[in-house]
Amino acid sequence: MDLLEACENGNEERVLELLLSPTGAHLLEHEADRAGRRALHAACMGGQLSVVQLLLGRACQVFFPGRSRDQVEELVADASGCTVMGHVTMKRRGESSVPAATVQLAPPLVIPREAVLTYVDMYGNTPMQCIACFGCGSEAKHVTEGVEIATALLQNGCPSNTPKAGNNWTPLHWSAFHGNHELAALLLHPDVAVAEKLLPRQVAVPLARADGFYAADIAGRVGLNLANEMAALRGVAKSNDANATTPTNLNATDDEDGAFEYRQWRLRLDHVL
Repeated sequence: MDLLEACENGNEERVLELLLSPTGAHLLEHEADRAGRRALHAACMGGQLSVVQLLLGRACQVFFPGRSRDQVEELVADASGCTVMGHVTMKRRGESSVPAATVQLAPPLVIPREAVLTYVDMYGNTPMQCIACFGCGSEAKHVTEGVEIATALLQNGCPSNTPKAGNNWTPLHWSAFHGNHELAALLLHPDVAVAEKLLPRQVAVPLARADGFYAADIAGRVGLNLANEMAALRGVAKSNDANATTPTNLNATDDEDGAFEYRQWRLRLDHVL
């Protein structure tokens, strides 16, 4: 598995292994696909919060399902540019316990702030474009993590208003398309998340047009198409609240659990807001 694939799939163990290899710094700076997308693009396309944190030099928890505890300690023991905070411990992940550690990378194994400013692929996509387009995922937690990723990108100087080359859509247009009002609010008011002014910073422009549409036009059109479904889902949620039903009922079927997860996700993305 190469670096881009590992980043998109959220395989932080493999990402760390590759970056700690003798060619890690070279891979991070130069490895790209045919469209010019690099590691940070891939991580944002997959909505992989932990990988984004690693690439930006932030401390994050890394799980090592493919290694024993001793092997993890050996991997990070003498690695330059890598700091382990605390000890390697065994933690629950899925159905088993695996080694885990809080890890932070340092230069040259992270993407510097000045490089994030020019992190654009051949189609005009910045990492912010990628998270705005793909970051909603299919569960409510994906929306939360997408906003966290966008916040980290803004704090590292990522442009927030760069239009895509093909249709001129900005990240604000994508957030409007998905009904991701939390991300839209962040793009319109980045100072809420980024108090420091270390680098020049873009602010999303609500009157930017793409294919003849403002972001509000896109949100309105999609919102109208989803109006009946949203009303039905709100009705179900209100009924469940009134009856005090819970999704963790031991007698709930997989279909019922899946319906609850979908409802939570769909109602989190509100085009009207």
